[in-house]
Amino acid sequence: MNQLYENETKESSFSPVELLRMFWRRKWLFFVPFIICLGMGYLAIKTMAPVYRTSGQLRVIRESTSAQTIPDGNRRYSRSRDADKETMVIIRTIVTSPKFLERIVRDLNLHRSSLLGDKEETPEVNLNEDAAVAGLVRKLEKWIIVKNDDTHLFSIGIRHQNPDLVYLLSKEILNRFLEEERASRLEPSTSTMVFLENQRIIMADNLGDAQAALTAYRIETGPSLLSGNPVSENNLSHASSLLSDLENDFRAGDAAFVTMKRLSISAVPETDQIVRSIEYDVDVASDLDALRNAGYQSAISLLKGETYFGISAGSIRLNIDRKIEQLLRKSFSQVNFEDRPVIQKYMNELFYRSTKQDVIGRLRLHVQECMDFMAGQPEQSARLNMLEQDVLSAQEMLNSVDEDISRENLRLAASLSEIGYKIVVRKDPSYPEFPFEPDKKRLAMMAFAIAMAIGAGLVLLAEMLDKSLKSVEQIERELRVTVVGTMPIIKNGPFGSGRRTRVLVWTILIILILAIAALGLFYLYPQLR
Repeated sequence: MNQLYENETKESSFSPVELLRMFWRRKWLFFVPFIICLGMGYLAIKTMAPVYRTSGQLRVIRESTSAQTIPDGNRRYSRSRDADKETMVIIRTIVTSPKFLERIVRDLNLHRSSLLGDKEETPEVNLNEDAAVAGLVRKLEKWIIVKNDDTHLFSIGIRHQNPDLVYLLSKEILNRFLEEERASRLEPSTSTMVFLENQRIIMADNLGDAQAALTAYRIETGPSLLSGNPVSENNLSHASSLLSDLENDFRAGDAAFVTMKRLSISAVPETDQIVRSIEYDVDVASDLDALRNAGYQSAISLLKGETYFGISAGSIRLNIDRKIEQLLRKSFSQVNFEDRPVIQKYMNELFYRSTKQDVIGRLRLHVQECMDFMAGQPEQSARLNMLEQDVLSAQEMLNSVDEDISRENLRLAASLSEIGYKIVVRKDPSYPEFPFEPDKKRLAMMAFAIAMAIGAGLVLLAEMLDKSLKSVEQIERELRVTVVGTMPIIKNGPFGSGRRTRVLVWTILIILILAIAALGLFYLYPQLR
């Protein structure tokens, strides 16, 4: 390899000594900005007013529920994985709302309070109250700090120069946020309840009007309009079907009943006399009437599609069976103990079938009356049918609204009990004993880092821009000539003027860079809070 190329390669390699010489040649470009930046950091530490901060922490509890009528907390979010982001939006939206902050300012009388301390932040006396409150609301919005600390954990805090004000506002905002957030969850249910209540009033009025029109028409046309007949043109088909089912059910039990009667007569020949005697007993006759009425009302409720809430036929039958047993034991002692269950079972079934037969007869009469009325008075029947249909429709609408109201009442109760979703306080705000800002260590480290960066950057920039040859060795290396002699630096004349120009340019550049560094220091520091 060429010896000259080897020498050039060795001389052009990195040398710490050369780097130190470069910095020493331009030491003023390094030390002057470095010292000034450190001085700015020192002044910032000494002149910045102490700022206090405190915050309370909230925890969001979300539970899934399979109940259809209870709201699921997860439904509050569009996507479960974005729950914390959406909760953050909800918290920030509420606590920075102008109306929310205005209520706090007015309730705490902050626009007249001495807690603000700083004259620049205290509203002027000559300003009207609304303008003072509005200005304070804008400032209060900047003092609020909302953060997502962890999964389902959020903090709401305040930063200000007055620790008493910080503590007071943190507690007030935290408590009022919980009230406001709960009210926001209840608001849809409350609005729905108000709407449903208004609709129920309308539906009840419509039902009353329909019933009044039906009653008036019946009075107007006289008793021929099937007064008291539950069967009408609207439910005639249903009534006929129900009557057919009852008749088929009655006929289906004929064979079993005949067998039961034969066994009873075989065991007790005087069965018919005993049955008539017991049937005419006052207590038994009263229960039989009650059984027939209960069977009839149950059938009519089934015809109307309603639920029968009267005395059940089963309980009446048990009561009749108990009385039959007592009468057999008391008045018919000639009946053997072994034969009593046979005749008792027969009489119970006999009375029950007589009840069915009575219901079938009454329902058949209603159906026949309706059919005769429709055939004899078609116009009145059509009008009556229309009025009855209006009553049924109004009743169905009212029942539907009542069901919705019951459902919403359950939802509202679930929201009040915070089933499925709730926000609880995990940590209350504490009184700030020590200032949060300025952070002297952080400011000092930032000032030192900026000072080092500016100083080193200026030196490297000057070295990159300087194309002059600085040593005999560099001349020989770059130009590949041998230096015979050197001359001293000429500082007068045009050479001195050029030097002064360069110094002025570098001075202006340093000032600009330091100004930018100062702005950066005061801008970056708040971002690191």
